[in-house]
Amino acid sequence: MLKKALFILASLMFCMNICAQKEVISIKEFTKSGNKVSNPDLDAVRAAVSSALSKSERFEIINGEEEAADARYIMEGNVSSCVVTKETIEGNTLYCCKIQYSVKVIDVETSMTILSESYTHPKNPLVAITMAKTNETDAKSTAIKKIADDIEEFIIKAFPIVGTIFAEDYEVDGRDLEYCYINVGRINGVKVGDQFNIYEVKIKVGREVETKIGRLKVVEVDEDIARCKVTRDKREVKKAMDRYLQNSIDNPDAKLLRVKLTSN
Repeated sequence: MLKKALFILASLMFCMNICAQKEVISIKEFTKSGNKVSNPDLDAVRAAVSSALSKSERFEIINGEEEAADARYIMEGNVSSCVVTKETIEGNTLYCCKIQYSVKVIDVETSMTILSESYTHPKNPLVAITMAKTNETDAKSTAIKKIADDIEEFIIKAFPIVGTIFAEDYEVDGRDLEYCYINVGRINGVKVGDQFNIYEVKIKVGREVETKIGRLKVVEVDEDIARCKVTRDKREVKKAMDRYLQNSIDNPDAKLLRVKLTSN
């Protein structure tokens, strides 16, 4: 009984610790432009944005105005269009929803806008055909589902996760680098399944120059490190690691291989 109680207490403390490390973001009520957006559609777009932020597991979301004072960041949004059009294609009546919206994130401490982006779905007539549905409800739902991908990209731009590959304890198979560890983990918002691009960093004319050489995928996450599987260009990554190890013998300023979170 005591062991069970201690386990529950430890789990609660762990969860509280992780929550405390998440960035707190307040999502304001979205505004609309013109008369092409209904209030339910406005709420649906905002809910989709909030859901995507929450799914990233990197933020504590605040929706109430009373608690907004505790936020580190504020997100504002505007929806300028949510219109369903009807077309007859080969005798079939199909509906397509066009959504246009924008979001921006503001740093509360500095009052500076970190990032502001605008999005439109469908992006072109060819995409519109793939999004066409047999009724208005499904057409709107299909368009709103696209918001998740937008916000994933937005988070990567606004809140990048950058780390390096440890030059120890990596696993090779012949001339390929198969597994490695990176110096970012759960406290940085990393989770299993995240993908990072790999860069070799060199100093040229006194400045850093990055060359993308591969990609890896997170398979295990600890508090401040993560184990990863190299999924692209394993041989080139191994060559780059060998170059780093050789250069670091005579050059203490040699740069470790760098990783940057990318979309899946």
